[in-house]
Amino acid sequence: MYREGAKYRVGYYVDDGWFTPAPAIQRAVLEAKTHLEAAGHIVVPFQPPDVPEMMRQFVRAVCVDGGSFVFNKLTAVSSFSKLNRNR
Repeated sequence: MYREGAKYRVGYYVDDGWFTPAPAIQRAVLEAKTHLEAAGHIVVPFQPPDVPEMMRQFVRAVCVDGGSFVFNKLTAVSSFSKLNRNR
């Protein structure tokens, strides 16, 4: 819960290793980090765990067929072939 004047520990990342953000987005994250540190907060690097698995779970959750249609279409695209693992 946010409290005025409290100091927080905040995690950040600029690239999850799956979808590399545009340079402007990476710069915005680093600028926010600088401002948070200047305000006295602790800002630590964070590595999101198993992004391919998170993407599989997301697609399964939002698709009525559990993601079968999407996974079948994406299998042909090499950068998305990791999504098809262990369906």
